[in-house]
Amino acid sequence: ELEYPFHAFITWGWHRQGEAKGAFVALPSPQLSAIRNAHRFRDDRMLFVGTALFACGHRFDSTPMPGHWATYRKDKKTFIDGLATQPRRQVVYCPYVRKDYGFEDGAYMSRAFPDLALFDGDLTAAMLGCRLLVLDHPGTTLYQAMAANVPLVCFWDDARWPLSEQAEPSFGALRKVGILFDNPDDATEQINRIWPDIEAWWAGPDVQKARRGFVENYARTSPLWWVDWLRALTRLARETPHAGNNRALEKKERIKA
Repeated sequence: ELEYPFHAFITWGWHRQGEAKGAFVALPSPQLSAIRNAHRFRDDRMLFVGTALFACGHRFDSTPMPGHWATYRKDKKTFIDGLATQPRRQVVYCPYVRKDYGFEDGAYMSRAFPDLALFDGDLTAAMLGCRLLVLDHPGTTLYQAMAANVPLVCFWDDARWPLSEQAEPSFGALRKVGILFDNPDDATEQINRIWPDIEAWWAGPDVQKARRGFVENYARTSPLWWVDWLRALTRLARETPHAGNNRALEKKERIKA
């Protein structure tokens, strides 16, 4: 409604969103390209990242309705309660940083787990060196992690976070290899299993194949991203009529109609 009617809409890999009409141009993301495959194991932290808990519904957004946030917060507690001793000691919770609206996040988790460390810093820099990243929602951090090759386990309820049907194969591949789960219990079980050797699990051929497929479709990167952009923008410039000509063409179409 707001962006697709323009002459072109740049994406980080995908070419279609349901029945929505638009000229989708897939290009590598400059921001994601800057952290392309940048993860290195430098510490033992498990970064558990939350998101904004909106107190009112948003018309144009794929987020849970306000009444579902209570379940979302309970799932966080279920997840942490299910962790084995070793991974539990390494959990650092990253609350959503914008605190001027919505329900409590960091304070809620601190009351539930007084010993839980809360993160306050540069999340991108931290996740590039962590042992494991955990997400309970799809969002910007998911695409950054995939592009940077950060070891990752996710869980969320698909009914609360709806996807376009053409995205299902990429997310389905993540489910098959143990990256994405539908509930916190299964995610906890996976982490307890892989924690002793996360490096070996994440480097596995099936896991990396699923990650690369996701990156190609939704988090595309390139060490020479600007070359792809230059070619695409040059082509689009040749295809785009002058604004004045656009108005003239629209007038002619109205006359014909």
